[in-house]
Amino acid sequence: MQKSQPSPDLSTLPVGYELNEYTIKSILWQGGFGITYLAQTTIWNAT
Repeated sequence: MQKSQPSPDLSTLPVGYELNEYTIKSILWQGGFGITYLAQTTIWNAT
């Protein structure tokens, strides 16, 4: 079974959108109950 790519629409956050301390990198899945995003934190600093 192949995983289909979600089609972005007006109800999704655009890639690059900053939400608090997170930046949206991509949409992982979009379904009947919500949207799952891949995001990266902008304040976490690994040393």
